[in-house]
Amino acid sequence: MRLYQIIKPEELLSLRKPIDKEIGFPRCDAGKIAANDVFFCEDGFRESGFYYVDRAVANGASFIITHRGGARRIGTLTIPILEVEDVRASYALAWSRYENEPASRMRLIAVTGTNGKTSVTSFLHALLSSAGEKAGLIGTVEYSDGERRTPSAYTTPPPDVLYPLLSDMKKKGAGFAVMEASSHAIAQKRLHGLSFETAVFTGLSRDHLDYHKTWEAYRDTKASLFASAKNALINADDPSAKYMGFSARGDVYYYGKSPGADFEIRDAHCASDGIRYTLRLTDTEIPVHIPVIGKFHVYNSAAAIAAAYLAGIPTEALTRAI
Repeated sequence: MRLYQIIKPEELLSLRKPIDKEIGFPRCDAGKIAANDVFFCEDGFRESGFYYVDRAVANGASFIITHRGGARRIGTLTIPILEVEDVRASYALAWSRYENEPASRMRLIAVTGTNGKTSVTSFLHALLSSAGEKAGLIGTVEYSDGERRTPSAYTTPPPDVLYPLLSDMKKKGAGFAVMEASSHAIAQKRLHGLSFETAVFTGLSRDHLDYHKTWEAYRDTKASLFASAKNALINADDPSAKYMGFSARGDVYYYGKSPGADFEIRDAHCASDGIRYTLRLTDTEIPVHIPVIGKFHVYNSAAAIAAAYLAGIPTEALTRAI
């Protein structure tokens, strides 16, 4: 692959012309650099602060990609230093292009929130599969390319893991990719450039403030996911529901027990054989009985069912899948 195929000329801040040089892989870890790899260097990346530039060069890097003003800080090297506006965003786009932009030919559904991401994505993946759709899964417990399941190493993996996963899904014929979207991943631009058909919000509690520092920063990071989604599906009963809805750029739908919710949960109760409730859809009502325990799974399952409905799964097929 050539460098201009993963970094467009207009994305370079200094040399705005195609660079027709053969390269290896995009990398942000100096320790993984091999001959001809491109090193994306920004403070805060694991093993990619400026202390690691010399290591990357010694390992055979062909280019250094850094942020505005980074070349001056790094100083003179034996290989070219190129500046971009946002190294993390550029790194995500580079891997997308390296893998031939697999997400552009798939329907992406992301789930974010402090709790419930794993349950909602697992339920939704099962619903889509049971309804006859081939779907991939990316989450805390496991990854699936639509055929094979493997234990996961990340809730939302970095671009060098994420895009090969999406590429494998596409090669296996998956039409959907269902993924968890953690606040860390959103803040670190791991999902930059992805367009989601539906983004689901499960709720927000005071967590991860060691990373985000303030409640507002944590909330705003979650909210930014909905700026790139065609549909926003939001837990109407969470205190942050309206804020998330106002942050959306596409169509907004609400699920929950609140009267008037687009997907309203009615008559919910839990028993020894699982949860039962009625979910009102836009054109009908469907009875739900799922053999899992916990009131929170009423919301998690309703979110998954509503997301499947928004994905176009017919009511009859959806009822069978449940």
